[in-house]
Amino acid sequence: MADSWLTYAEYAVYGYEDVAEAEFPQLAATAALQILEATHWHAAAARDEASVKALADCQALLISDAALWGSAKASGAVTSVSNDGYAESYAAPAERRREAALRARATIRQALGGPATSWMLYAGGVYHPPARH
Repeated sequence: MADSWLTYAEYAVYGYEDVAEAEFPQLAATAALQILEATHWHAAAARDEASVKALADCQALLISDAALWGSAKASGAVTSVSNDGYAESYAAPAERRREAALRARATIRQALGGPATSWMLYAGGVYHPPARH
């Protein structure tokens, strides 16, 4: 099983959300686990160049998203505002976690849904990628 398909230096080249080098290992591990869970651990069998590149791209997107939504920019997201008596409603932490999980799932499905990598998303039966025959 791969702990990560991406290094900090490789992530920096993408130009996504800034992440401190000290925070990167935790964010990368979380993203890798999300990918493995969403693919029913099929991603761990990826060896061909196209699949590994798609996994790195997907992981970079998940890291960027986690950094953005975990930052001060997104903390305490306002869900509604009333100007008459000035009232603000904030998203509950549980709602934010649920939204983040849904976003991560959508990102993974989009990033790994191409012809060369869709075998990782296959959810039925036992499937072996072409490289494993």
